[in-house]
Amino acid sequence: MTHSIPSTKLLIDGQLVESSTSQWREVIDPATQQVLARVPFAKVTPERVQTFFAGFAPGAGKNRRQA
Repeated sequence: MTHSIPSTKLLIDGQLVESSTSQWREVIDPATQQVLARVPFAKVTPERVQTFFAGFAPGAGKNRRQA
């Protein structure tokens, strides 16, 4: 029985973002050694850093739930 292994997106500022990387890591279930998913290595670019820190600016994250 063959099944496809899902690939995930990056979660940045509450949004799922497609990664621009070509490097992926497999997530393995330690009990069964089965590959559960593939996750991207986050490629750090100046634009991504700016987006990350913009989430901490006053008024940012208005759609986030308050704790």
